[in-house]
Amino acid sequence: MSDKPNVIANTADFEFEALAQASNYRAALTREFAGFVKGNVIEVGAGIGQMTKPFASLAGVKRLLAVEPDAVFCARHRSQFPGH
Repeated sequence: MSDKPNVIANTADFEFEALAQASNYRAALTREFAGFVKGNVIEVGAGIGQMTKPFASLAGVKRLLAVEPDAVFCARHRSQFPGH
């Protein structure tokens, strides 16, 4: 990591950026909820889409609807998932 400690914490979306880099954490969350996330799923507070792809790829998920009320984060989400 080239950033000084806590530099990223000064940005509005530091949590999203940190989670975007935390692949082991996302994998653990996906494993933990895999048995419960199935059928038609609504991801409320989808942020920039860090969990959208892992949840959508679960075998039991038929359709995933991601909801993000923040316009900036929603735009970033849509840029990553243009057909979603």
